Amino acid sequence: MIKFQIESKLEKKIRITEDYWKVLIEIGHPSIADYEEEIKNALINRLILMKFEEAKEIENLSLIN
Repeated sequence: MIKFQIESKLEKKIRITEDYWKVLIEIGHPSIADYEEEIKNALINRLILMKFEEAKEIENLSLIN
């Protein structure tokens, strides 16, 4: 069952199922459990948009420092 579905600024549909949400809040990120609306807003109204390759470069830089 779908928990929520939104469309991003890049006009991509993002769908989170109940099962995936459960994994996210129980295993991956328990601290986000009470922030469903804020997460939807962040996905819809992102301030920074970048290609996957650019994001990986930033991630790699942060691992070095």
